[in-house]
Amino acid sequence: LLYVHALTETAKARLTVHDAFQITEDETQISAAAAVVVATRIPEGRAADLVPGLLEAGRVPLVALVHPGGEHIAIEIIAAGGSAIVAEGNEEAILTVLSEEAGSGALIDAFDQHSDSSSASVSTASIHDRDPVTNLPGAGALEDRLGTMAQAEVVPRYGAVSVLGCDSVRLGNDAATLLGRRLGTQLNQVCRFHGAVLFSVGRGRFAIVAESLTQDEFDQLGSALAQVTASFAPDRAAPLVLAMGHAGPESAADAATVRELAERGLAVSLDAGSGRRIVGAEELTRLFSASTELETLLQTVAAIEATDPMGVGHGPRTESLAADLAEAAGCDGPTADRIRLAARLHEIGKIHVAPDDRHDPEAEAYRSHPSNGADLLRAVAEPGVVAAIKHQREAWDGSGYPDQLTSGDIPLEARVVAVADAVDRWSEGAAPSPGALTKLQEAAATRFDPSLVEEAQRLWGER
Repeated sequence: LLYVHALTETAKARLTVHDAFQITEDETQISAAAAVVVATRIPEGRAADLVPGLLEAGRVPLVALVHPGGEHIAIEIIAAGGSAIVAEGNEEAILTVLSEEAGSGALIDAFDQHSDSSSASVSTASIHDRDPVTNLPGAGALEDRLGTMAQAEVVPRYGAVSVLGCDSVRLGNDAATLLGRRLGTQLNQVCRFHGAVLFSVGRGRFAIVAESLTQDEFDQLGSALAQVTASFAPDRAAPLVLAMGHAGPESAADAATVRELAERGLAVSLDAGSGRRIVGAEELTRLFSASTELETLLQTVAAIEATDPMGVGHGPRTESLAADLAEAAGCDGPTADRIRLAARLHEIGKIHVAPDDRHDPEAEAYRSHPSNGADLLRAVAEPGVVAAIKHQREAWDGSGYPDQLTSGDIPLEARVVAVADAVDRWSEGAAPSPGALTKLQEAAATRFDPSLVEEAQRLWGER
């Protein structure tokens, strides 16, 4: 039984994961506890009053559980009668306080690295090959390692890592240097345990290279690194956060592409809206493919526009108009996103229409382009976008095509795209013109959704 004071929920969870520990915060049970654990997350100067009372109540070992930045408070705890120091993230070491077991060799490793770092500035070669703060292999060493692998045709598993929060405005230069050295030391120990090599490539930026880890093993490595990182809270307001993208030989056939995929994964993990901090190869490959698909579709539309009397830019202008109209109509979130993409790609089906027929609305081939576009996008776009493109030429009164839908049966996205397309085609310049709005009004309730026509008049009629 351990009596604990001021521990974070994370630290408590790490203690209770071991069957050897049960924890209590009930002071009446101190006398039955095997040890007292006091975290350094207590106010400065509090230890002198707190610790003697706990020792008297229990007469058992008192352990200071130290968080990064809390070293001076740990000294206060020890000065007041504490008997041991254990760092957050290494709570299992409390077992060694209560037994005859010896500690691990990690402290020696850390000391060696600290000593090497202290003397790094005397050697130009050392500065070139190693980061002077963390003493980890640096960017040059990373390039050499990848170059050697490329020559040997070895495809590694590569992780691109960023640690958020290292640039806290509350940290001075000395504190930031100490934080970087300690963080690098602990991350390096985790990587070595998993058979990976850690490189420092910038402040709060790291790269990981491994030759034999599977994707699942690399996910486990990422989780372990994230736990270590979260144990550091330099400004006390929030812990550091690790973000990582990784890829391996199942995603690409060469080291350069694996690295690019990992960097893309890191960009996704840094996106606040993604909700993911460790992004692996399977997710990444689909994202990479989607960007290629989109670029192909955009270039297809550009090729169509090159032969259109409207000239290049009809797609982007329609997208802009549709986005404004969608917002005015109260569309947001996924609906607004679908409208923008559908508006940008709404003419893509004309790629299957002969150039001579692309400009004749009465030609049967022309009237096939909405269905052609929907078929073209069906495998890569979500159903809402496909439906918007397929039904962009439906009419409010049912006289449109391809399915003669009426009024509210026409998808909203298609109705917005239809209005935006018509306004751009009927305007004399890049901006909506009075003549275009007049035509739009004349077609309300026959071809176009009358409520959207009203929104268009309010939105562009005052210009």
